[in-house]
Amino acid sequence: MLGTNVHYGQPVNARAPRHVTGGSSCGSAAAVAAAMCDFALGSDTGGSIRVPASFCGLYGLRPTHGRIDIRGATPMAPSYDTIGFLAREAKLFRDLGLALLEGERVEAEVKRLILAEDMFEHAETSVDAAIWQVFSRIGRALPQAERKIVAGAEIDDWRDAFRVIQGFEIQSTLLPFIQSHNVELGPGIKERFEMAAKITFAEVEAARAVRAEIAKRLHGIAQRGSVIVLPTTPTLPPARDIQEGVSTAEFRALTLQSTCLAGHAGLPQISIPATEAAGCPIGLSFIGWKGGDEALLDLAVRIEPMLQRSAT
Repeated sequence: MLGTNVHYGQPVNARAPRHVTGGSSCGSAAAVAAAMCDFALGSDTGGSIRVPASFCGLYGLRPTHGRIDIRGATPMAPSYDTIGFLAREAKLFRDLGLALLEGERVEAEVKRLILAEDMFEHAETSVDAAIWQVFSRIGRALPQAERKIVAGAEIDDWRDAFRVIQGFEIQSTLLPFIQSHNVELGPGIKERFEMAAKITFAEVEAARAVRAEIAKRLHGIAQRGSVIVLPTTPTLPPARDIQEGVSTAEFRALTLQSTCLAGHAGLPQISIPATEAAGCPIGLSFIGWKGGDEALLDLAVRIEPMLQRSAT
């Protein structure tokens, strides 16, 4: 989630050079933010499009699970894996979706906006304050917001369910190669693969039961025509020279509390470049209904002029 790499270094965040790009689609985000290309593809299993979109001031989409073909991509955790994309401009962002999205498209006008109050409460003060200022400006393009506790006290269980299911699925995707080829892994990553190798069938069955309840709740909230709004990430991007340790573990745990929602339910989520604080971009996210990806892309286009005016 940081975009750091002990073997090859880390790409530069052109929007905040003293800070990480976020990851793991860090190269894609760095290239688009630096205008080396107009858009880029990336993967998103637990936040790998949405986090760098937020940290690099880009538009990013994690699509409805299964709506962009992932054949040919290396699987990680197939029940969460998606292919997403990043762009600097909302119209191009929407055009990419129209070209790439397949499967069932569920048309509806966004008529209900659910503000995930607990997700805002978990955000750093600087992130929360900056987003509220922007939200007051773009509010006229959105329905009247309803405040709702989405996860509440169960959020730690939601995050842990993702960690366990992802780790168990890695046992049959990436782990066999790593173990058979004695792959040299960097700090932090090495320990997470070791954790994944120890997850039992009983543990994953319990986590899947939690996931089923999460998906049921989120599908009940994000019904056709309804979107959930939340900060893409609860923190500003960490410093570029951050070292693997307690602080990075806390960052991952806190960030997963926000990014695991759409993954558990297989729902689409966009991150839009909403504002900045302390010289760092801040993303605002909208989670839509299953198949409602195009409605989210249209929403990004509608909001973009207001974001540009607020930036000036």
